[in-house]
Amino acid sequence: WAIRLTSFLVYRALQIGHDARLDATLSSVGGSIAFWFISFLWGVVTLLPHSIGAGCSQRPKMGFGAYAALALCAFGLYWEVAADLQKWFFKLDPANKGCFCTVGLWAWSQHPNYFGNLCLWAGLFLLNASPLARAGPAPLVLGALSPLFLAALFYGQASGTIMNSTALATQKYSSDPVFAAYVKQVPLVIPWRFW
Repeated sequence: WAIRLTSFLVYRALQIGHDARLDATLSSVGGSIAFWFISFLWGVVTLLPHSIGAGCSQRPKMGFGAYAALALCAFGLYWEVAADLQKWFFKLDPANKGCFCTVGLWAWSQHPNYFGNLCLWAGLFLLNASPLARAGPAPLVLGALSPLFLAALFYGQASGTIMNSTALATQKYSSDPVFAAYVKQVPLVIPWRFW
């Protein structure tokens, strides 16, 4: 997952040259330090269920719950990769220049890549929930921080509370009535119409 995401983001950055959502943040030393520190914390918190779970001595055998958790992980990875690729290829098509992406998974969620990521890490938490619970309530609560943190982070980003991505999109597409309808009708992260 990390190799796939990193290689995609590096390739995209090399092709585009910058990320408008981060231009203001990374333009100062303080902003850059804060960005990389938060990124570091993000990585640590996200890995909690797996890193704590790997250290638990009482690991039950793989059962239905573990396989269901792995299936959720695989589904999340597929969903995230498919969403990233759909948007990437949409933007590569010259006919879509200046348009926002509403095709494929993007018709079901404004941020389907976030949804895929949530499924992936929720699956990893569920995979480790049994050994974490056997180790006591503290490891289980620490492990649960991962999907809860990601949900808060993704909803904060998607709503514009944390980053300026919502304001940038509104500024770019505000004159398009299809964009206004899309924002009103399509869920932010969880594709509830899918369910």
